[in-house]
Amino acid sequence: MSEENIEGLVSRLRAGDTEALAAYADAHRPQLMRALERKVGSGLRRKLDLEDILQETLARAVKDLPRVDFGEQAPLGWLMHVMDRQIVDLHRYHFAAQKRNAAQEVSVDRPSASGSRAGFADLLVASMTSPSEAVSRDVRLMRVYQAMEQLSEDMRQAIRWRYLESLSSQEIAKRLGKSDVATRVLLSRAVRKLQSAVDAA
Repeated sequence: MSEENIEGLVSRLRAGDTEALAAYADAHRPQLMRALERKVGSGLRRKLDLEDILQETLARAVKDLPRVDFGEQAPLGWLMHVMDRQIVDLHRYHFAAQKRNAAQEVSVDRPSASGSRAGFADLLVASMTSPSEAVSRDVRLMRVYQAMEQLSEDMRQAIRWRYLESLSSQEIAKRLGKSDVATRVLLSRAVRKLQSAVDAA
């Protein structure tokens, strides 16, 4: 599709034209699919195809479009943000029980001052899948996002695999080349640090 045609779609999109949204998304399908490949872990992929997640993202975008004030934001950036929110919600739907079990397994995910164990797990997923600009709008998310940046690489990877891919501590241990006990300790320390960031918010 030519640049001129894309600009026409953007103008119609900004005016709330849902047909233009479908055409715009189709024109940017390769970028959207690459983003999904980066963002969606193996746990969620076992539940849903990337194509299904893209379709759910676009359905959500169609619903949201009448209320969107793009301002200076590019429509593709907005679509990526809708995608992030959809991935977070899909994790909540499919893995809430697993997250609670994971929290009990590492024995440190106590309820924060502002929410339950499941709420804390949701914060972790959101901090790992939302753009930093969006995260910064929520103080608790911003604190978790910043705390994640302060963790060691092993800790960040372990948290991502546990909460984004729902891997067991044994599976994470294999990936890290550590014992299961050492991995549980690593997860425990990481979660404590992140939990402290939530409680401080």
